[in-house]
Amino acid sequence: MNMPFINDDGVIPAEAQARSQGPLSGHEPEHEKEDSMVISLAARIGGLVLGAALLLFLGLSGPTPRIADAQAPWVAPAAEKAKKNPVPSDKKTIDQGEKVAKINCASCHGAKGKGDGAAAVALNPKPADWTSARVQDESDGEIFWKITNGRGPMPSWRHLPETDRWAIVRYIRTLAAK
Repeated sequence: MNMPFINDDGVIPAEAQARSQGPLSGHEPEHEKEDSMVISLAARIGGLVLGAALLLFLGLSGPTPRIADAQAPWVAPAAEKAKKNPVPSDKKTIDQGEKVAKINCASCHGAKGKGDGAAAVALNPKPADWTSARVQDESDGEIFWKITNGRGPMPSWRHLPETDRWAIVRYIRTLAAK
């Protein structure tokens, strides 16, 4: 603990009294308040700069695909395109595909598969319009591969049972020219 200087008369000089009162007494000299505010502000700015640099670094070099990657042509490998849909094209399968799509896909692709779901407003690139010729011209294997792997804002649906993903493809086929 700092003991204040006492002169020969037993009196504590005024500047020693001011120093001894310091932050514990609530009487902090004005220049010390300014210094601590400057240090606090500098620490905050430094933290923000460091955080921004880290986000920038991770955004440019991290494992997450960038928007530019998501806007390049999305083409399935030839072996995946060639896969045939193993589930029957019957009412039961199509109904199952519609049910799974309404639960998992409608928020982005919309209730009728037109890519106009509520979440589509915030997405770039926009969700595919399943009724479009572009989607309808893709093979079943290519659509299945895209559902399974996802890209950009579209998540991977690999966790869904394989039969459900193939059923979604059957359902998408029913949306042609609607």
